[in-house]
Amino acid sequence: MLQERRFKPVGGTQEVKSAFRLICATNRDLGQLVAEDRFREDLFFRLKTFYIALPPLRKCKQDIRDLVLHYIDHLCRHHGIENKGFIPEFMQILETHDWPGNVRELISTLEKAILVDRQAPTLFPMHLPPDIRLNYIRNSIHQKRNGQPAPPSGTPPRDREGLAIPVRITDPPPRLKQLRDQVTQQLECIYLTHLMSRTQNDLDQVCRISGLSKPRIYALLKKYNIRRS
Repeated sequence: MLQERRFKPVGGTQEVKSAFRLICATNRDLGQLVAEDRFREDLFFRLKTFYIALPPLRKCKQDIRDLVLHYIDHLCRHHGIENKGFIPEFMQILETHDWPGNVRELISTLEKAILVDRQAPTLFPMHLPPDIRLNYIRNSIHQKRNGQPAPPSGTPPRDREGLAIPVRITDPPPRLKQLRDQVTQQLECIYLTHLMSRTQNDLDQVCRISGLSKPRIYALLKKYNIRRS
């Protein structure tokens, strides 16, 4: 019994008194459940002695950067990998995502991004799951059509089409060839994703604008896991 601070151990026959402190957590609105007669009112008020409301991550996006920095360091040490850097657009995508799975989803996303290329010293948007990248592109297109706000300070330079130039050198710097390959892959992924969206997946237009053949386009779509919607 909570009020008397008594409990009966599993398999026991007598109640034991203890000065325990009960901590509960839920993602449900217990007050609403009480109003709907789906949760006991007396139990609700016994549990509500000290109440802490934790808003979802989508309402605390100012915390995402600190969380990312902490968990990248933690996950890299856990997997025995050198700590990784990231380009500004990588963080920008994370900060604009709604994170329906809250912090657990963020941690899982970072772990996948780190493990997809263990040797890469820098994290790029291509290391993120396709659904998060595509959601960011859709939101960017929607903002552009409805009047895009001014970019925050510290964002990378952009060309007239709004594509970020992903250049960030970590400390210590990687080998030039490794950095060049990573930047090239990142630009290919950003360019092709943007081009597919702009042409509404019309491969003839994609080939004409890019100057690439259809077999090459198919190969790049497969390489970067870009789906034709």
